[in-house]
Amino acid sequence: HERCEYKKAHNYLKEIESELLENEENNVIELGTVLKKKGSVLQAIGRSKEAVEAFSKSIEFKQRAEEQSYGLASCFCQLGDLHLEQKAIPAAKENYEMALTPL
Repeated sequence: HERCEYKKAHNYLKEIESELLENEENNVIELGTVLKKKGSVLQAIGRSKEAVEAFSKSIEFKQRAEEQSYGLASCFCQLGDLHLEQKAIPAAKENYEMALTPL
C-alpha cells in the first residue's frame, strides 16, 4: 500500500515537473524543489539511478537560481547517501563535502 502511494506521488511530481518545464526560465526555483521531492520519492521506492538523476537536476536548478540553502545542502547529502549505497565512496565523499558549501 505504501509503495502504491509513493508511485502516485511520483506520477504527480512528474506531471508538475512537465508543467513547470513549459516555462523553465520562470520556474527555476520551483523545478529545483519538485525535482528534490521526486528524488526522495524515487529513493524511497528503490529506484536509485533515477533518484540520482532527479537530485542532480535539482542541484542544477538550485544553483541556477543561486540558491544557498539547507535544501541545496540536503540534495547533496541525499546524493551522497545514494552513492554510498552504490559503494561509490569517492562520489559520496564529494557530495558530502559539497553539502557543506551552501551552509
